Amino acid sequence: MSLFGRVLGCIVACASALASGCAGSSTVAIPAARATPMPVASVVPATGTIVLTNDAGQPIPATLPATGGFGGTFTLAAAPGGYPANATALATLTDAPPPNAPLPSTGVALVYLGLQPAVGLTLPSFPTIAFTLPASAQALARRRAAAATSADTLDFFDPANANGGYSVAGTCTADAAGESCTGAPAGRVLFAGTTYTFALVAPPTPAPPTGITLSPASVQFNVPGASETIVASEPGVTHFTATTSDASIVSIAPAAGSTSSFVLTAGYTSGYAVITVSDANGASAQAQAVLTLVIGNIS
Repeated sequence: MSLFGRVLGCIVACASALASGCAGSSTVAIPAARATPMPVASVVPATGTIVLTNDAGQPIPATLPATGGFGGTFTLAAAPGGYPANATALATLTDAPPPNAPLPSTGVALVYLGLQPAVGLTLPSFPTIAFTLPASAQALARRRAAAATSADTLDFFDPANANGGYSVAGTCTADAAGESCTGAPAGRVLFAGTTYTFALVAPPTPAPPTGITLSPASVQFNVPGASETIVASEPGVTHFTATTSDASIVSIAPAAGSTSSFVLTAGYTSGYAVITVSDANGASAQAQAVLTLVIGNIS
């Protein structure tokens, strides 16, 4: 066979066998569209069945599943008519919102509790939840409590009212292990098979009435290497210095050509860091930065 014939034969064979390739080549795969990364827990979510009531239908403290330093107990409020006997719920503890829940619109959520009751429950008020927190989150909780500003809150998300976002379901106080949250006296019906979300939310760091003002006062990252600029201002002052409590979580460096702007860069360790900005007169202000890793964006 002539050279032209051999070449023509190969071209015809390749055209008729694209699925398997020519001369032993592999199948050509069309890449699938890349999905947008979704926030996931930076610690392994812990899920388990918890028992909410005893044989008489009275509330009993239920131990939450624990993971990565997170844990605690969940106790229903006493109901005049009681609850179903031996009522159970599927509980998931994590530092990222459950699949059917968003991030809070304000503040920073330290931990989320997804609760799916096995039977319907009519609550006279929201439950009491005692959260155990990792050491880094405990330190920030105690610092906020010592500052005597606004308290952390227990927020609640009902997927049946998704447009309403989170509502405040209780107030929380720091303790030796984490934070204890007392449920607000508001009636609520929890339907069997529906996952409801409770979140322990720290409010945005308030700007001081005088002295150094930081903008923004709190920053949340979910991608390693992501950056955010924080700007310090103070009447009559143009030069500031800044430090971070943990550079593996969030590092900080002066912005190019500026003595009042600083670039925060997310690291590869999830957690909470305190950014402290100071002036030459000894005044300082703090901002809070949190890193929650995002699947698909970790290299």
